[in-house]
Amino acid sequence: MSQAAPDLPDDVRRRIDEHLDAIERILLRGSVTRIERRSIVDEVETQIYEMLAARPDQEPAAAVSAILAELDPPTAYSAEDALGAGPARGEAPPAAESELFRSLRARLLMGNLRRQWRRWWSPAAHVRRVSPPAVVGAVWAGFALLLAMLAAASGRPPEPLVGLMLLVGCSGTVGVTLLGFVALRRIRRSEGREYGLPLALVEAFLFPAVLANLALIGILAATDGAGLVVLAALIIIAANVALGRFAWRRFGPGFLDRVASF
Repeated sequence: MSQAAPDLPDDVRRRIDEHLDAIERILLRGSVTRIERRSIVDEVETQIYEMLAARPDQEPAAAVSAILAELDPPTAYSAEDALGAGPARGEAPPAAESELFRSLRARLLMGNLRRQWRRWWSPAAHVRRVSPPAVVGAVWAGFALLLAMLAAASGRPPEPLVGLMLLVGCSGTVGVTLLGFVALRRIRRSEGREYGLPLALVEAFLFPAVLANLALIGILAATDGAGLVVLAALIIIAANVALGRFAWRRFGPGFLDRVASF
């Protein structure tokens, strides 16, 4: 076991041991080797104690009940459940046993990744951190920018790269903007537990501002007369000033007064 067991009441520790023993019995019936059984059981035990450590305000008995309900039941570690119907015990070749072990380890890994993601995305009660939606939006925008740079550097980019760039870039105009506004909302309500206001503001208004300017520049390029050129330029300037004033009134000093940090 990679994580030290916390000091728990005997009845709580007994429930954890019963869950682990049930998993080991299922694995034993599936002809999993002792080393593989101990590896899987130890990994499940480590996950239980890690999840228990993330619930410091919850009673141990209630926390363990919730954790065991969230984890896969012991029957999920049977060969039939992991690999489908197969040979009876004693008939499975060593290759099938290795496949069972790999399947169970992959299931444990994916389940742990899902739990880690939910724990990271959920509002944290005891950890001060950058707002997760702002981080996801930044990664999304950065990936779109990286694809655009690769396409520009390659001269004649291959069609798969162009398709991926269009998919990520077009969806990013909506997704990054929404994530920015979600981050602003979470920062406002987090009472200082989440920060990253400048990043969230950039994500919320970058793509709308860029698209608006591109549209207005298109109008400017389509005009012929000098008067229309001046009018279109004034419209571009006025639109940017209006967007800036809106962002300042909505998320300026008045907004900063309502959040503990940015």
